[in-house]
Amino acid sequence: MKEIYIKQPGTDNTRGPLQVDQLEAMATQGSISEDTLVYDEITEKWKPFTAFPELKSQVFPETISLKLSQEEAAPTEQEVADSIAQEKEEPKISAETILAAAEGDTEKTKHIGKIKRSKEKAAELAVPGIATLLIVTGIGLIYPANDLIIKASQLSDWSPVLQLPMIWIGAACLGLAATVFLGVTSVFPIIRIVIAGAGGLMCYLFWAWQNSFLLIAALMMSLGLFIATVSSRQLVMILSLAIGLIGATIIAYTGVMGYLVY
Repeated sequence: MKEIYIKQPGTDNTRGPLQVDQLEAMATQGSISEDTLVYDEITEKWKPFTAFPELKSQVFPETISLKLSQEEAAPTEQEVADSIAQEKEEPKISAETILAAAEGDTEKTKHIGKIKRSKEKAAELAVPGIATLLIVTGIGLIYPANDLIIKASQLSDWSPVLQLPMIWIGAACLGLAATVFLGVTSVFPIIRIVIAGAGGLMCYLFWAWQNSFLLIAALMMSLGLFIATVSSRQLVMILSLAIGLIGATIIAYTGVMGYLVY
């Protein structure tokens, strides 16, 4: 028993950690007795000194032959003053502190728990956030070809529609969104590959059309979506989804309002 915690019966005023020599001095002064309680780290209970025979024999040694005289046993004023000063310097801990340490509730475990909760919240945001981002992007890219799609369905001739790369990208976004909503998070690597290719193609087309506004929006959408599929921290997830949704919303708005024409 290297570090010892004690308290008097009927109180919650815990003292420690203490060493055996400190307990011996306190026993000599009468500050503690054999009824004083000692914290048992094994059973996690408070027990009197009598429950620890070895410790009791060290703190309360029995006089076998020689007895100190009254003059030798009585502490001097300086010794009393030094003992009081030492007691004031000894850190006092509560029973709650001891129990928290026994349960592993330390600063390190709190930090680990905080990281774990952040990852769990990020995972909760990932599925609805990424799926929403993909849907907004898909609708924004497909809607400008709405009239062409209706005409193709009437004529049963889809070749003009299939020649538009934006339609392919929009359809891929909607398909991936449906998969994400089903909880298939294993498609995240596929999303990263699609976004790397489709996002690059979108940026190239918008650049070729000399539309810097949509070029920036495509970059924001692609970057936000890519980071969201690899992030495991709540704050990073929120920021990446926000950036991606801003870009996707701009693309969808220009498509729905007729500013994006193929």
